Amino acid sequence: MIPTMHVKDRAWLFDFDGTLVDTMPMHCAAYIKVFEAHGLTLSESHFYASIGGPAHQTIPLFLKGQKCELSTSELHRFKKEEINRVFERCEIPILPAMRILRHAVGQDTRVGIVTSGARAGVEILLVRLGLLKTLDILVCGEDVQHGKPWPEPYCLAMNKLGVAPQETLVFEDSDAGEKSALAAGALCIRVDRMTLPEVTSHGA
Repeated sequence: MIPTMHVKDRAWLFDFDGTLVDTMPMHCAAYIKVFEAHGLTLSESHFYASIGGPAHQTIPLFLKGQKCELSTSELHRFKKEEINRVFERCEIPILPAMRILRHAVGQDTRVGIVTSGARAGVEILLVRLGLLKTLDILVCGEDVQHGKPWPEPYCLAMNKLGVAPQETLVFEDSDAGEKSALAAGALCIRVDRMTLPEVTSHGA
């Protein structure tokens, strides 16, 4: 069931990785490959326990006290190079919530993506999906100083769109993303990786 749009919903904002596309295993593999190449360790369980925010917040969590001669930005650069190579050639695994976004495009409601991901990699996938030019807003990890779970990413998107929090519906899959949306004052729907949410938008 696709959520019903309501006159009060002036903007629908979506997280990207884990919400619209099932790319988190690819990000995990890319980080593990980069870490191992520089004598570092990172387990899948620790990766998934630490994700949600932008790289400058999550990489220190990934390191978990390990000594590294590279800076956070250098590790992130190597990871971006690796994941972008993957994104250029991989099959893009779509999640059910993509149906909600595609349904919203072309309606009166503004549609955007708010992600902690790096813009270059996100745009590669959005171009391949034919979505980049259909969005009203795209906020990426490098666009904010304090990423999810801080409210700044969603506040930035709402400010740029000129919509109020009570007019905004957010779709998220992570604790950090949900906290970010709620802290920004928006209504947030947690989406499951396998099914569409059985919900209607606020006010409906």
